Amino acid sequence: LGVLHLDQDSAEFGREFTAFCPFAGLANLTGCPAITLPLGTSHDGLPIGIMAMAPFGREDWLLQLAAELEAAAPW
Repeated sequence: LGVLHLDQDSAEFGREFTAFCPFAGLANLTGCPAITLPLGTSHDGLPIGIMAMAPFGREDWLLQLAAELEAAAPW
C-alpha cells in the first residue's frame, strides 16, 4: 500500500496525512481558498509544486497568482 490508505484507524491516518501535506487541513478547517500550482520537475522527473492559500473570499488573489506564474513559467 502507499503512504496514505484507508486500511488504518482514523488517528493514524490523520497523523500520516498531516505529515504528508500539513497545510491542506488548515485550508479545509478554515474554509479559506487554496490552490496547488505546478512549478517544474525534479531531476528524477517528479512534479514540484506549491500550495498557496488566501484569506476567505479572495479566490481572485489565487487566480491572479496562477496567471502570473503561468506567464513566467508556462506549464
